[in-house]
Amino acid sequence: MSPELTKALEQTRELFRTRDRAEDWGRNILEGSKGLTTEGDWTKYYSYLTNPGAFNPDVDLETLDPNEVIEDIPAEFEEVTHMNGTEVLIEYKRRTDDEKSGEAPRARHGRTK
Repeated sequence: MSPELTKALEQTRELFRTRDRAEDWGRNILEGSKGLTTEGDWTKYYSYLTNPGAFNPDVDLETLDPNEVIEDIPAEFEEVTHMNGTEVLIEYKRRTDDEKSGEAPRARHGRTK
């Protein structure tokens, strides 16, 4: 574990111990992470934040590429976006065969689906 990560984790633990109100959460992370510069240290820091009790600094974690291009969704899915204030929920729904081909739904037993 790098000296920068060691210092950041110690500082973060101390800040959460001394400033334990919900409104301090973001400030504790900003101040506690000061000095982290490498992707590896940031990845381990995030790992610590998500589960401090199971954190193991000796485990090699995969660092995701923040510039990776994400492929478009496959044609059999439809993206549905729901806005709720500042929250955005993205849902992927599997299209039916009729929706994929652009045909109108067929009647079944006198009803349409």
